Amino acid sequence: MAKAKKTTRRKTRKPWTARDLKTLRQMVRQKALGRVIAKKLGRTLKAVHIKASKDGIRWNR
Repeated sequence: MAKAKKTTRRKTRKPWTARDLKTLRQMVRQKALGRVIAKKLGRTLKAVHIKASKDGIRWNR
């Protein structure tokens, strides 16, 4: 009997909204940790770092 082919679901990219960016900027000003920001936005830490870098938002980790 043949095994059923295992399928994986690919996560789709979630677009950044103006509200997400506002929240990101506010939390950076409050010196929140990156992982806390990521959890609040429902994104990965890497996604938050990349977006912050592209938009010129910097904070100390």
